Amino acid sequence: MAPSWSTVTLGVLVPGDPPVQLQYLDSHPTPPSVPYTTLIAVHGTGFNSRTFPSLPRPFRLT
Repeated sequence: MAPSWSTVTLGVLVPGDPPVQLQYLDSHPTPPSVPYTTLIAVHGTGFNSRTFPSLPRPFRLT
């Protein structure tokens, strides 16, 4: 599948502020063979998900 943009809404993190929304590019979307949870890791470098350790199933790091 082609890369796809997705948006996640985190809600209000600080009372009085607007809800936080993150937009991310899923560079390796694949149809799931089993249900999984996608974790979005925010970091301050220009690296990709390979920067972080592998996670056991049913987690997927974006």
